[in-house]
Amino acid sequence: MSTTSPLTSAPPTLAAALNDCEIQLEYASLRTPPHCPLGMYVLPSPGDIRTWQCVIFVRQGYYASLTARFLLLLPTTYPSHGSRPEIFFHTDVFHPLIDPSSGKFNLAKEFREWVPRKNYIFQVLHYIKRSFKHALLSTLSEKDAFNREALRMYRLQTPLFARLASQSASLSISPSSLYDRDHPRLTGSVSRLRGKEDSFSFGKLGREEEEWGRRRVGLPVEGGKAEGKGEGEREEKAEGRGKGGGDAF
Repeated sequence: MSTTSPLTSAPPTLAAALNDCEIQLEYASLRTPPHCPLGMYVLPSPGDIRTWQCVIFVRQGYYASLTARFLLLLPTTYPSHGSRPEIFFHTDVFHPLIDPSSGKFNLAKEFREWVPRKNYIFQVLHYIKRSFKHALLSTLSEKDAFNREALRMYRLQTPLFARLASQSASLSISPSSLYDRDHPRLTGSVSRLRGKEDSFSFGKLGREEEEWGRRRVGLPVEGGKAEGKGEGEREEKAEGRGKGGGDAF
């Protein structure tokens, strides 16, 4: 007698298979300039095409030097009508669109209703990048904000907001933030990530790796030592392969 469950042995439905193919095509399209924003790297979780792990490097503005990891989750019905993706930031960021307790990022301002063949994942990625810039921050209303205190501060106490945004950026590149794989948002708040390996991990660069990296991007290496680092340069390395739009805004 066969012990194989009919649920595990049955082939997926044609609709589900076609949906997965569309997601794979969307991921592959990130190689097409300018689909993947500069300064962002994206990689699906092993064995789950609907869970994408991402990193964004911010170079300018209030959040200059921010290094933030986030999850992009696709509903089981994606890309059908109304199946808007969800975004959860692992990194703690003081931002009007990011819920300070869950890390959830509000996409509703830009994507009130998800429309297939009109809305695509690359548009979500570009919106996330724009959200760290003054041009978009200045258009937000209270109904858009998951962190209303951050929005009120941005409007009424901009210098204080700038300091707290800069503090978020500084903390994001601290060892405890970069190397912490036990953050509650990584291990518990999003059930689909539980028990999964983090696609992106950071580690300190050795001397030879740093020198190689500096030569690769055209930075000087003098006397066997790399010269002082400019604004926003990293002493860390990001491991993991994914589609990326470069490492600078």
